Amino acid sequence: MHPLEAEHYRLPDGRILTVPTVAEIIRITAFLIVKRNQVRDYLDLAALADKFGLDATASVLSAIDRFYADHAPEEGTVAAQVAAQLATPQPKDSRTIGRLDQYKGLAARWHDWGQVVSVCHSVADRMIAGPDTCSRPRSNLRTDVTGHQDDTVWRELFDDRCIGWAQILPE
Repeated sequence: MHPLEAEHYRLPDGRILTVPTVAEIIRITAFLIVKRNQVRDYLDLAALADKFGLDATASVLSAIDRFYADHAPEEGTVAAQVAAQLATPQPKDSRTIGRLDQYKGLAARWHDWGQVVSVCHSVADRMIAGPDTCSRPRSNLRTDVTGHQDDTVWRELFDDRCIGWAQILPE
C-alpha cells in the first residue's frame, strides 16, 4: 500500500500548500468511478484526461493496482474495473446527465455527455491496448515535485471555489 502522493507549493504569503499530485488525483477520481459510479466522477476524469493527456492518464490508470490492490474486486483488478467502466459509462445517477448544462461554472464542452463518454472511451482504449501504446506520464504528472519550482499546474487547477476538476480546468 502506498501513501498518498503529494506535492508542496509555497504560497506568495510564505505558507506551504500540500496537494495530491496530478497522478494521484487521476487515481482517486478513477477509484471513485469504481466505488461511487456517479456522473460527476466520469466528468472529472474526462476533464483531467483532456487536460493532461489521454496517454498519460491511461498510463497512470494502468498502474493503479500498485496503489489500490487491496481494494480489487473479487475477480480481476482495479485497473480492469476502471477500464471496463470507462469503456461503458453507466453512472448510477444517470438522470443527472440531462442537467449538465445546469452545473455552475462547468465548461460548455462538458455539457454534452457524449464528449465525456468519448474521452472515457479513449482512455479505456489506451488502457486495454497496453503499456506499449501509452507514453510515460508528462512532466506535469510527476510525483517528486517540491517547493514552487513549477506551480503552473496548480495555479490552473485551483480557484477560490474548488468545486470540481471539470469546472475549473480551462478549456
